[in-house]
Amino acid sequence: MLVCINLCSSILYKKNLLATKNYIEAFNNLAKELARHSNIELLGYHTFAPLTERELEALEAKYNCQFDEAIRRFYSQTNGLQLRWMFKNNPAYHTDKYPPFHRSIAPVGWDYTEESFEKEDGCVLLLPLEDVLRNVVSPNVYQDDIVLESTIYSTVDFHACIRPFDKFSYYCNMAFFFRKGQSPLVLLGDEAGTCFEDSRWTNFATYLDFVLASKAFGRRRKEFFGIPEGYKQTPIQKLPPKIQQYWSLDILVLTQHFPLADQLARKMPIKTQKMQEKAYQAGAFSAEELAEVVAAHQDFLNSGGVGGKWQLIAIQGQALGIYKGNENKRGKQAILDMKKMEHHLELQELFLPYSSWCGVYAKAQDFSDVDFTGSLLTDANLEQAIFADANLENVDFSRSNLKKASFVNANLRGADFENCNLTGADFRGAVLEGSRFRGAVLKDVVW
Repeated sequence: MLVCINLCSSILYKKNLLATKNYIEAFNNLAKELARHSNIELLGYHTFAPLTERELEALEAKYNCQFDEAIRRFYSQTNGLQLRWMFKNNPAYHTDKYPPFHRSIAPVGWDYTEESFEKEDGCVLLLPLEDVLRNVVSPNVYQDDIVLESTIYSTVDFHACIRPFDKFSYYCNMAFFFRKGQSPLVLLGDEAGTCFEDSRWTNFATYLDFVLASKAFGRRRKEFFGIPEGYKQTPIQKLPPKIQQYWSLDILVLTQHFPLADQLARKMPIKTQKMQEKAYQAGAFSAEELAEVVAAHQDFLNSGGVGGKWQLIAIQGQALGIYKGNENKRGKQAILDMKKMEHHLELQELFLPYSSWCGVYAKAQDFSDVDFTGSLLTDANLEQAIFADANLENVDFSRSNLKKASFVNANLRGADFENCNLTGADFRGAVLEGSRFRGAVLKDVVW
């Protein structure tokens, strides 16, 4: 079986602003930024004597390869680079084993990640160029033949073109793919640097830009480049424009508490603001109506309504939840979509698991001690709402306004906060196991 990779010729590096990048200055600035952050320990940062143009030409001739302008630029500034750091809350971090970096600390060996690497969070080990060129990778005997721009590569021929250049992890590396008379491509080597099929392709300049933008966080390289059958995707010629917006060091630290907070949210054709405005303009929900809903929902639960799953769909820009569960014979499920909750309502200690509150307007309401297990609270205005001690397991809050909301001591196992505004929210004592915060705004959160 053949694995086909279609790479347009435009993947090759073209002269542009990246070609004039001062890589030493860029990595110096990153090292300083890491060293200044109170939640991060810089463990090591080293650059090395650069190569001359004559030395670069000699390496091209010796190894019968061709360097692009970005490779020449980088190695004419430093022949290799090391940068390592850890989160201070990393369980493996101890000052006796990982002392703060100072200039007297010697570089680690270039086989560091193979021999002694353990639990460090950020690492760049860009090898000296001749070490890269003479390091041939053993073929993966389980790999299929690969078709690259009409050329069929057997597994032996393919690996003969591979040269790892960034050994940032024991489990993964980044490698050049050299082709005669052409600039090299860049791809991820997984499974201890032996499998290169499940990788998106890029060029050296874009890869270095990625490392700088991602703060050299090792996990991001695997997540970004390590896509199953990534060869079927368009080669990456430049970084997504919003990466810098999400990948600050503060957001990186927050991902240790709020998973996926550094990833872009998925787009859904839902007009969240319109839903909230419609709820605000609706008549206030009365205490009598709420009591009827609670009673009917209790019958719904008692007759088999517990444990179902929601499927969220969009109809004319409005989120609508479809509940898939056991067939119930009594009662009526609580559907409070786009209702307006006024302050006279007593909402504490409500027992409404598996209910729907899509687009509800409940600003500054007190939902303390409620049980909303498995419920939908998407696209809602819940600014300054209080969910202290609430059971919110597997609740979907996607796209909701939760600015300054309180989740003190709440159970948030499996909760989804995708694309929520959580500015100033309070998570002290909350259980966050399995919760997700993809694309959430987490400015000034408390935990």
